[in-house]
Amino acid sequence: MLSLASGKTYHPKLPPAYDSNHSWSSMSVPVHNPCWNTADFPKEFKFQDGGLPCVFCPIDIANRVLHTTNVSVANEYCPIDAFEDTLTISHAVSLLQQAKKADRPFYLAVGLHKPHMPWQASHEDFAKHTNASIALTTLTQPPTRMPES
Repeated sequence: MLSLASGKTYHPKLPPAYDSNHSWSSMSVPVHNPCWNTADFPKEFKFQDGGLPCVFCPIDIANRVLHTTNVSVANEYCPIDAFEDTLTISHAVSLLQQAKKADRPFYLAVGLHKPHMPWQASHEDFAKHTNASIALTTLTQPPTRMPES
């Protein structure tokens, strides 16, 4: 079986020792995280959150660099962020094409950045899916035989 990945499928140091490349088949290594992966540069980056954006959004610069605004769900959405996911999906499609040629069963993990908590979307997207239009599950218990942890 092929085990394939594109995008941020693990947070660095999770699993411990940041060994995610051991989890994937050779055609998927190194795992494609489209922009900056801080774990790949431990000497340069003291924090190991797993990624920096390809291009910083203006709201992030105003908040984290200039300290001139607070970020909230209402103002955090930035179309530039979608660029990273576009790169990840393009790479995932390439992996699917390779898996088809290999003619073997496969698993493909695709780690997208958006949506991400706090939920970030444009006002137009939120308007398309009002809370009243979303049906909640009627299930009150987890599936049977589900692992405990």
